[in-house]
Amino acid sequence: LYSTTGNDPYIIVDQLRPNNKISDYKAESINLFSWIFAVVASFLFFIFLVIITRKEPAAKYSLQKLFVVVFTIFGLLMPMWGLRYHIDMDWKSEKRKLAEKKPFHTKQAFEYKDSYEKYFNDNFGYRRFLIYNYNFLLYKILNQSPLPKNVILGYDDWMFYFAVPELLKWPNFSPEELITLKDNLEKRNNYFKERGIKFYVLIATDKINVYNEFFPGFDPNRHTTNRLNQLDEFLKKNSDFNIINPTKSLIENKDKNIIYYKQDSHWNDLGAFIGYTDLLKRIKKDFPLVPIKTFNDYKVVEKTNEKANLSAMIGIDTTWKTGPHLVPVFIPESAILNKYKNSEDEYSEILVKQIKNSTLPRILMFRDSYGEYLIPYISESFSRSVFVFTSYIDESIVAEEKPDIVVYEITEGRINMLLKY
Repeated sequence: LYSTTGNDPYIIVDQLRPNNKISDYKAESINLFSWIFAVVASFLFFIFLVIITRKEPAAKYSLQKLFVVVFTIFGLLMPMWGLRYHIDMDWKSEKRKLAEKKPFHTKQAFEYKDSYEKYFNDNFGYRRFLIYNYNFLLYKILNQSPLPKNVILGYDDWMFYFAVPELLKWPNFSPEELITLKDNLEKRNNYFKERGIKFYVLIATDKINVYNEFFPGFDPNRHTTNRLNQLDEFLKKNSDFNIINPTKSLIENKDKNIIYYKQDSHWNDLGAFIGYTDLLKRIKKDFPLVPIKTFNDYKVVEKTNEKANLSAMIGIDTTWKTGPHLVPVFIPESAILNKYKNSEDEYSEILVKQIKNSTLPRILMFRDSYGEYLIPYISESFSRSVFVFTSYIDESIVAEEKPDIVVYEITEGRINMLLKY
């Protein structure tokens, strides 16, 4: 069969084989000469067409009309040239996989139109350039979100994840759901207690419930209760098992420093350190010898990190995470021992850190993206720290690691996961 890179137009005819296999075909790459030639040739060709089809005498012919016609046709051809020569292909904001071109089969001739249309819509030339500038116009000039169902533009350049109807009108837990949550948490706690393991649940507060004054449409007189606080209060009254809810500590400290990224959905180093402190205070009640780092162990510096996820989601990928960053003034003791992917889940990354010759307890943490910011602090408080990036508790890893402590960390927006045991 013919070999192809997938970038060239070709037809595969079923049951047809060439005498000699073609294996060295390579798609033509763009070069300066071919680009200039295509532009000039197209320009001259359309001038020729306009001239030979004109009805007015040459003296009355409008050069302005000619320019408009040629410029319009030239603009229509730009996407095809860009597709042919792979122009504007570097685009890292889109998280989904773009449609690929499929070969044409005679038996699927009518279906090919739809698949090629998807391929063209995802890959036509200058698509990324046009999307970026359109989004930039909406965001910077018109102050509108290019993706209003996912990203809300707040006041003072703040961005929030989710739409207003979903976020502000999200119903509280029903009495039946609260009982289910209580039962599931107690069952999980008993599971670990039978194995001599202490179990803790840390729920990272959503950004809107810390910086709600920057969210358009938020009314503190109407939106007074969120589901995290509702669950926290219910468990304190009805159960011996309590979650770690850092909301109060975060709100108390938000006026001292920015503790969430403005154009990202996550807390920054300072916000994560507050969550770490609340978690370690709870753990220290059961393990008195566990050390807790303080703000005095770090210095605060401004640092630019990777791209912010909310601004990237709306295509403004030049916005970067900039904010306070904690740098230790001590020499960190924990070192990376291993980092690998869980064979059962391709998205589940496992990081192992260890302090040599330490008698401190061992901790296993199942975390989401918020938990990544906790790693530098937690790993300095335990002899062995294992961090599993996953949405569920993997009992096989628990059996393998035999930790003293298991922490399940999720964000407030995913609190419904606790309804499933």
